[in-house]
Amino acid sequence: MTNKQQYVERKKYKKEQIYDAIAKRIREICDLTDSVTSAECLKNTLLRMGYEIICTNDISRYNDRYELIPKFDKTYQIKVPFVSREKENMLLARALCEIQTGIHNDMECKIIARRLLMPKQEFLDQIKKNEDVSGRVNITNIARHFCVDESVVSSLGVDLNLLSIF
Repeated sequence: MTNKQQYVERKKYKKEQIYDAIAKRIREICDLTDSVTSAECLKNTLLRMGYEIICTNDISRYNDRYELIPKFDKTYQIKVPFVSREKENMLLARALCEIQTGIHNDMECKIIARRLLMPKQEFLDQIKKNEDVSGRVNITNIARHFCVDESVVSSLGVDLNLLSIF
């Protein structure tokens, strides 16, 4: 491995540690102890914190977007489109990340939201539990466990170098 490759790997590792720390801190602030195993759990947490969630009847192919509408009392209305529970869970987690961190970069919010919804140790446990003898992992079961879309499980697995996509 060249020096440049080593530098890139170290930089990526540090970024991953920062994302994990941010997700952990959000969990502490929001009193989320275990994985957010249902959209209702995350919704209830946001409602308890004073946020209003508005589910629209919008059906669009661009349904991976949420809208934050500031309110006068320094809380937000979170407007989400009509999507599956799993996608809604991810949208709400991304909104929570943006609110708590002030990060407006959509890609970084997605990365942090994945870690928020699927804590690293619990994710590792689920990988082991759902791995067969040939080394294949049943991501459908893991997605069901965390109440997220399969693509979210795949993305975190790739981020953590646990899964590879051929």
